[in-house]
Formats: sequence, C-alpha cells, structure tokens
Amino acid sequence: MRFQALAVLSCLPFALSLAGAPAAAETPDIKKVDALTPVSVAERPKVSAAKFARMRTTVSINDPIGLLENGIFCAPKGKIVMTQKIWTEVIMRGAGRAYRNEMRNAGYPSATQSESAFDDQQPKAESDFDIGAVVRKTQFHMCTRNNEASGALYVEVKWELYYKKARKVVYEAVTEGSYQTTEMEKLRFDEWYERAFAVSIRNMLADPKFGDILAGAAPLPDAVAQPAAEKIVLAAAAPLEGGVTSNVAMLQAAVVTISSSRGTGSGFFVSDGHIITNQHVVGDSRFVKVKLASGREIAGEVLRSDRKRDVALVKTESIGAKTIGIRLSEPNVGEDVYAIGSPLSEKLSGTMTKGILSGHRILSEQRWIQSDVAVLPGNSGGPLIDASGRVVGISCIGLASGMANLNFFVPIGEAVSKLDLSVKD
Repeated sequence: MRFQALAVLSCLPFALSLAGAPAAAETPDIKKVDALTPVSVAERPKVSAAKFARMRTTVSINDPIGLLENGIFCAPKGKIVMTQKIWTEVIMRGAGRAYRNEMRNAGYPSATQSESAFDDQQPKAESDFDIGAVVRKTQFHMCTRNNEASGALYVEVKWELYYKKARKVVYEAVTEGSYQTTEMEKLRFDEWYERAFAVSIRNMLADPKFGDILAGAAPLPDAVAQPAAEKIVLAAAAPLEGGVTSNVAMLQAAVVTISSSRGTGSGFFVSDGHIITNQHVVGDSRFVKVKLASGREIAGEVLRSDRKRDVALVKTESIGAKTIGIRLSEPNVGEDVYAIGSPLSEKLSGTMTKGILSGHRILSEQRWIQSDVAVLPGNSGGPLIDASGRVVGISCIGLASGMANLNFFVPIGEAVSKLDLSVKD
C-alpha cells in the first residue's frame, strides 16, 4: 500500500480528471496559514542579495508526512512517508522556486543567474549573505483522481540569514505556510510545496527587520579576519618508468569518485591529502564523500575552488594515497593521452580510455585542451594523463558530434595557478 501511494505522488504532472467528478471535502486536519504582505525593498537605494544556500529537515526518513485518498469518493489509499527522493526532488525543488520568486517579487536582487536549483549556478556577484532553511514540520491530506488532486499541504520552516563576513546568523524566524484547494487541480507535487513555501517566505519577508539587514539599515557584527591561506607545495614528478602501460593499477588507485549534493564526479590525488577536481562536481558543498579505488569511503573538505575556471581542491586525511604527478610543460598535438574516471556511475570507477591530444583552444576566453579521448558524465574532475603517466588536464566538457568525440580539459597549469598551489622540483 505504501509503495502504491508513493507511485501516485511521483506521477508528474497530474493528468485530467473525470468530467463532472465531485471535489474533495475540506481538510480541517491540515492547518491553514494566511499570507502576510511582504515589506517591499524596491525603493531602497542598495539592497544585498541573499543566496538560498542550505536546506535540511528535522523530519526523518520513513516518518509519516501525509494521507492519500483516491477515486471519485476519495477512498483511503494509504499513508505517505518521507523518502530521500521526496525530499530532494519534491520539497527542495519547490522551496527553491518559491524562494527565488518571492524574493524577486519583493524587490530583492537575485544571487544567481540560474532559474533552477539544480542547474550549475553562476553568481552575478559574490553575496555577503546566505539563507538557510530547516523544515521542521510538513503535513498533507490529498485526494487524487486521474492524475489530478485536491486537498491541503502545510509546512513549518525555520529561516536563518547568515552573514558570511562575521560568520554569524544575524536573523532567525519560524514561519508557516500552506496551500489548500477543494477543486481538483492539475499540479505537480513539487508545485504544491512551492505554493506552501511561498506563504512561509512571504511571512518572513513581512518582518521589517529582514529587509533592514539586507538594505544596510540595521547594525551588523564586525567582520572576522580571514585566516591566511595554507601554503601547499606539490612535488614535481618525473615520467613513470614504463609509462602508463606499466603503471595502470597505480594510476587507477590515485583516482577517486566524489559525491556531493550535486551528484557524483571524479578527482585525483596530487598529494597524500589533497585532491583536484572540478568546481561543478563539489558545487557549494563544504564537505564531500570521497570513495577510493579500494571501495573505502572517507570525508573530504573543499579547501579552495574557482568557479570560473571550474577547479576545486579537496582536503582529506592522510591515508598513504597513491598520487599522480603534474606536468606543467604544455603537451603537443598528436601525443597519446589517457582519461581515468567514473563515467555514468561510481560502479564504473577506474575506467580508462585512450585518445590523442587534438588541439589547444580558446573558448569563452578560457584556455582548453581538446582531445578525442572518450569521456562521459561522471568523468568530470578526473585526470587527463600523458603517455609517461603525468597529468596534463582535468576532464570538464564532453560533446558528441556524430562519430567524433569533442572533449575539453582544463590545463593542469591553470588549475595549479587558480588553486594557489606551487610545484617544486
């Protein structure tokens, strides 16, 4: 019964209902929340953006969150429980859209160019403020019929405004939101949550203190001095004796699979305790999961990143890791090159493919290495290695063009520079 109920809710979007079918009765068991009027900041001279950076819930996996009914007479169907899929693909998605829309409607600037919480977000400008949300309660009671639904949905959210310069939360509020309808509507499940979150956000924006902080009209704590960046020196590597073909197992052991809130990608050890990968692999996460070639999993902290050049440095504990040497001299067109990574899935970690270096390109004012070596999603962040076993680039972009592979890699020298690393002989 639980599986069937979840299957109905996962159907997006709801289809048309039977003509003339009666609507569901009101659901007095779900709290109705009225929306307050947000305080507009559109006329203020300067308002800071606040990026929706974090979201979590105190509702546990398998906790009941709603009741589902089905059919013309809304017969009981079963309870719905929280799952990871409902949290990430329904609740978080709906909250992200609601936040962007309500902030824009109230006159706040956008912190990102993207209109999707799941796109690779490119900031217009670095914001001094982050917004975090903790969903403390959610409850719904719905009747579905031929892929339409009526009913009610409720959320209780704790909102926190974090001032990054002082590393402090400078505003907190707990607000509620709901969406109710007695008419059958063609709405996706995440759109129900979007409408409930919109009410919760409007009720937060109705507090003048929130707008005063972002408009610079309220006092803020003093900024905390930033610690000096750790100086990281990597040892230059000589060509491996026997080259790639004699050292395949060692090179594969130096490549890892990285999991973050954005999904999975690849990376490689450049020292015992430091991994280079793509910024789009780690996203905005501070901590990531690193899966070694042996299958062991360890924690990694994102130490540095450069969004524009799409590179990141992850720090792990010292584990005696195998490392791949860096070649700072520019490889020549026609050289054999090898890519190692986890294409499509961590189950395919350590996959090695061979090609040639096809060219050096300038695209979007950035330098790239072009190669026909085969890469797929999941290879991102993995190394491009020359025939002597030294890394020359980082997998980043793959384009299929007929029967040819047009794949592009960040030159390793630029990654070293952007991540403030140094290489000594």
